[in-house]
Amino acid sequence: MALFYIFAVKPFVLDRYYYKTDLVHRFFKAYLENPASSIYRKQFDYITDDLPIGWLDMLEDAWRCLSYDPVEEVYRLENKQRQNHAIIEPQSGYWVVQCPSYWDAEKMVFEPLRYRAGNLFVIEEGGSHFGWISPKSIVRLLS
Repeated sequence: MALFYIFAVKPFVLDRYYYKTDLVHRFFKAYLENPASSIYRKQFDYITDDLPIGWLDMLEDAWRCLSYDPVEEVYRLENKQRQNHAIIEPQSGYWVVQCPSYWDAEKMVFEPLRYRAGNLFVIEEGGSHFGWISPKSIVRLLS
């Protein structure tokens, strides 16, 4: 299973650090390795927003099969056509997303989020893939 962390970054951070992806990656990686550190926690709280739970409804609109598991406190998103799934665990300031592969995460989670926001930063657990979820532009035909 591939594991990803999705962070909602405040607009002022996006403006200043959009082209400094390595720096943003190093900070979030250090925070994930030391979540109990008060210094990292203060910085984390200053630069991030909570991801709205309402965005999960948008994922459900895209896939029509979202369920909540109150025992594990996670959301399960299923794609019945391809028989795969994503598990989304909301945390304070970020989401933890588990998918069978990067491709499944892209199709089931990242792509629908592109229509909602451009201030999301993603890190794969191993750290080899990371970056901004860039917003999808909507093309309009002029007649």
